[in-house]
Amino acid sequence: MKTIILVGVSILVGAPTLFLLGLLLWDGGFEVGPHQALLPGVQLNLRTVTTVRGPVQYDLYGTQGPVVLSLHAGLGGADQGRLFASFLQEKEFRILSPSRPGYLGTPLSSGKTLEEQADLFAALLDTLKIKKVGILSASAAGPVAYAFAERYPQRVWGLVAIDNVSRPKPGGTLVAQDSGQLFSIPLDRNWQN
Repeated sequence: MKTIILVGVSILVGAPTLFLLGLLLWDGGFEVGPHQALLPGVQLNLRTVTTVRGPVQYDLYGTQGPVVLSLHAGLGGADQGRLFASFLQEKEFRILSPSRPGYLGTPLSSGKTLEEQADLFAALLDTLKIKKVGILSASAAGPVAYAFAERYPQRVWGLVAIDNVSRPKPGGTLVAQDSGQLFSIPLDRNWQN
């Protein structure tokens, strides 16, 4: 019986692993070119700019309209942020998708803490002459999105958190607990009006 279970587990774990490994080898890895079609109608145009806080790789789609800062999850970069926000491209929004520090072309040295990353994105906005953004964040980008909104509330016109990671901040208000994930509102003092 143990042998059957071990074989079953090996197949369940091994088959997807081999499949993913095969995709990596066949496709050449996770290299993202500077000008790449991610999906039909979704073109990536990666650029890198040096801000006062360090270099940042980003994609900026659109020329007019309110700017949405799309922050990617844990296994992506500017490409993933661009894909997350692609549904907005026909709605007259500009989509700014940076690679967070340590991902793709943004070095980790540009921001190791949440506060440093928030400051880096504020510096990116300054460099691009963008005054305010709405933030669209997913999963592991949650803490950075919250830190940015808390440090720069005057630069945020909205925040949409998609399955974001978070923990209660000292003094924060616990509003939900689901499957061990805790959510808090440490920003309430900045969002009174």
